[in-house]
Amino acid sequence: MNHYLTFFITLIAVMNPLGNLPFFLNATQNFSETNSKRVALISMFSIAFILIGIIWGGLNILTWFGISIGAFEFT
Repeated sequence: MNHYLTFFITLIAVMNPLGNLPFFLNATQNFSETNSKRVALISMFSIAFILIGIIWGGLNILTWFGISIGAFEFT
């Protein structure tokens, strides 16, 4: 359970939804409410698809580029 909590807290910190909200509101200020919701929904599914792809295939992508997990370790 602790690993899931750490994962979701890290995910929220990286995605920074509150920090990105002004950008979304500014970009959709001239849209109707229906179109704003549509853009939000498409964005949400796009990001979820990308993140799931990285979770499932990230290690293979790193290996293909010749990058090891150790390259991400900090002392």
